[in-house]
Amino acid sequence: MTADQIARAGMLAADKARRRFGIEDSSWIDVYGAIETTDTILMFQPMRNLGGAYIAEPDATPGIIVNSNHPLGKQRLSAAHELGHFSLKHKTTLDVDLFGDGPRPPGHGDDEKLAEQFALWFLMPHRLLDASMKAMQIDEVRTPEEVYRLALHMGTSYEATSRHLVNAKRAKRPAMQAAQKIKPATIKRGLAGDFMPPDARNDVHLLNASENGTSRIVRPGDRILLTLSEMPTTGYVWHVDSNDALEMIGDVYLPAHGRAAGADEPDVTGGERQRRIVLAVKDVERPLNRTMLVAKNVRSWVPDTTLATFKAELAIEPTVRRGAAEQYFVREAA
Repeated sequence: MTADQIARAGMLAADKARRRFGIEDSSWIDVYGAIETTDTILMFQPMRNLGGAYIAEPDATPGIIVNSNHPLGKQRLSAAHELGHFSLKHKTTLDVDLFGDGPRPPGHGDDEKLAEQFALWFLMPHRLLDASMKAMQIDEVRTPEEVYRLALHMGTSYEATSRHLVNAKRAKRPAMQAAQKIKPATIKRGLAGDFMPPDARNDVHLLNASENGTSRIVRPGDRILLTLSEMPTTGYVWHVDSNDALEMIGDVYLPAHGRAAGADEPDVTGGERQRRIVLAVKDVERPLNRTMLVAKNVRSWVPDTTLATFKAELAIEPTVRRGAAEQYFVREAA
């Protein structure tokens, strides 16, 4: 099969699978939930050389294994890749890391290419790309920061997202080739500044007013930069509702004239300002512990008078998913 034929076949198979699972594709795709509706065992194991594995042996329940050492986006792509093998009725396969920034491994045959395209289109279909880009108020992805933020909208890796955007015709190849030279850690530092997570594997989620009503997956230790406009001199300011899953660790006005200002002391008199409230995601005991981030623009002395409300649903993944089935044993490639 040609590359175009494989890409189209993978896209069609992913579309068919989402319909079969009853998945809405206007928000991030719950790939683990989809797997758990099948007769497949889902496992998470630390693996040195593999991204995942699909086990399909005679007279045995199929199994999907995901490398728990990988970041969230790669884990979800690997799970979707193995779900592709299952949906396409492939044989047992041990998969190297296909969603990093390196070249494809030797012997990367049609089955692997089909499963890879399935994964990309399963988690990043056209409708979800368009909904996420609309929330970010962009019509074409041009910068590394936009790639990173879009990947967080969909719960995918930065590298795979940058490649997929070209095939999906949502970005131009030169811009994405330039983006692929930038490491996500550099983008995170640029966004977070002094609020960079201590673990570089954690993500930094920038949420603006246009992303009101959206949802995303976060992990304990992630930072959320809620950036909203307010006019402090009117008395209307943003207050984040109390939430056991979130801790406020920063509150600043963004600089209007080249210098930062604290939240209690804006650097200009009057006028609209950009307020940034920085939140840290706390630890959870179970996967996808859903919570709502709610902020209200109110006068503190008149709490029942709300000028505006911002809401975003957060699905909190544990730092490490655990789970194994003793009947399976994976011997990793050397």
